[in-house]
Amino acid sequence: MQKHYIVYKYQNPDFTNGYGDFVAIFRHNPPTVKDIRDLANEIKEEFGNEWVQILNIIPVSEEE
Repeated sequence: MQKHYIVYKYQNPDFTNGYGDFVAIFRHNPPTVKDIRDLANEIKEEFGNEWVQILNIIPVSEEE
């Protein structure tokens, strides 16, 4: 399975903005638009954000 480095921007309910990043594995490679939208919704729900926007998706290789 291909890992991807994700960078996203979010807004909290108090209107503060921030950025986040993590490594994700999508169901499809390359990820579909639905995969990306589902991920944004998962981040939004998990952290209680007003909105989340995925800014970049970079494929990464396994570390040796």
